[in-house]
Amino acid sequence: MKSVAVYRTFDTHWEKPEEEICFKALKNLGWDVDRDKILVEEQDEETLENFLDGADLLMIYNGMRDTCKKVVNIARKKKVKILFNEIGFLPQAISLTVDPDGLACESSLNKSIDWVTSQQIQQVKKELRESVLYGHYLKYSQPQKYILAAGQLLYDSQVKGCCNLTNADVILKSCALRDEYGYPVIFRPHPKMFYEAYWDPSIKDDSHTRHEIEIEFLKELCDKNDVYFIDHTIEGKTSFCSSAVNSFMVVAMNSTSLVESMALEKPVLAMADCPVKKHINDKGLTFDSGARDKLLAAYYLSQFTHKELKKCEGILKRHGF
Repeated sequence: MKSVAVYRTFDTHWEKPEEEICFKALKNLGWDVDRDKILVEEQDEETLENFLDGADLLMIYNGMRDTCKKVVNIARKKKVKILFNEIGFLPQAISLTVDPDGLACESSLNKSIDWVTSQQIQQVKKELRESVLYGHYLKYSQPQKYILAAGQLLYDSQVKGCCNLTNADVILKSCALRDEYGYPVIFRPHPKMFYEAYWDPSIKDDSHTRHEIEIEFLKELCDKNDVYFIDHTIEGKTSFCSSAVNSFMVVAMNSTSLVESMALEKPVLAMADCPVKKHINDKGLTFDSGARDKLLAAYYLSQFTHKELKKCEGILKRHGF
C-alpha cells in the first residue's frame, strides 16, 4: 500500500464524512492513509520535511492558502503526489471535490473537459432539475430583467491566488453590461462580510473594521452608479439562489456562485481566471446552453457526497490514482 499524508488548516481540522469516503476510496485503489501523518497548519520546515518522509501522496485541504504553500512546495520538491481537496459546488455544504492540480485558476477543469460525455451531460442536467435545492428554485422562478453582481471575500484564497480584482471591479463591469443590455444592476455582497463585521461579537480581529470600511465604500459606489445594494443587515441572510434564479445573468470574479448560477440555467461571466472563464466567456454573453451544460457536468462529476464511494473512486481513477 502506498502511504498518504494529510495536511489540514485550522478551520478544516475536523473530519467530515466525505473525507472518510475519500480515505476508503483511496484504500480501495491501493493508497493507505497514515493516521499518524495528519498535520494541522504546521510551518516549521524541518517538521514538514519529516512529515513527508516516506509519503507517496499529500492530501491537502484547499492548498491555495498562504499557510499551505510551504508544504505544497516541499511535496513537489520531494516528488510526492498531491491531491487538493475542498468543499464541492452543487451544493457546497454536503460535497467534497478532489483535484491533483489545484483549485479555481489551478484546477484541472481549466484543461480540456472533453472527457464529459453527452450522456453524462443529460444525466447531470436531469439530476439537478430534480434536486431539492435547484429544482425548487427552477420550478418557482420568476425571471426579472436585472444583472446580478456577486461579491466575494477579498481574503479568500481563490481571489488572492488568481487575480488582483476587487468587488468594485465586479460592480463597474456589471454597469458596463447594463449600458450594453439596458438592464439594472443588483450587487449582492458576500453575507460573511456582514457576519464578521456586525453579527458575531466573538470575532476580535481586524475583520470588523476591514469589512465595515469595504461595505461603506461599496454602498457609496453602488449609490453613485445607480446600483441596488443588498444590505444583509436589513434584508437578512437570504439564499444566493433566490437572487440568482430571477436574474438575467450573473457576474463575479471566480466565485463558486457562478457554478450554482449555471445550475439555475443562467448565463454567467467570470472576470478572474477559473474554469468558467476558460470554457464559457469566449462564447460570449449569449453562449449556447451546450457549453454551459458541459462545464456544469464537469463540475458535478468532480464532486462526491458521503454516500458516493464509487463516484469518488471514479474521480480518483480519472486523475490517475
